[in-house]
Amino acid sequence: MKSLLLSVALITVLFMIISCGQAPLVAQGTVVEYQAESKMLRLADENPPHNEYLISLAKADMGLQPVAGDIVRISYRDKDGALSGIRVMNLSHQQELIKGGH
Repeated sequence: MKSLLLSVALITVLFMIISCGQAPLVAQGTVVEYQAESKMLRLADENPPHNEYLISLAKADMGLQPVAGDIVRISYRDKDGALSGIRVMNLSHQQELIKGGH
């Protein structure tokens, strides 16, 4: 009975470790270009070394479409070099709402 409980506990712990997966990556910077048709966004990272990322937003949760010059924060996953957006927060439009009093 003791070994059965130990086995169940071990399997449960292993399952929890495997199922958690890797946390998404986050980038924040200025939108260089957004192509609405293909839902591809080019982002200039605000942190050194100021990399540019090309991120697919096809499955991303986002409000207003970003435009060049907007400052955004994006959570994304890197799947074999292809960056896929999860959520887009448009910081430029949030500042506009705060200043507008809405």
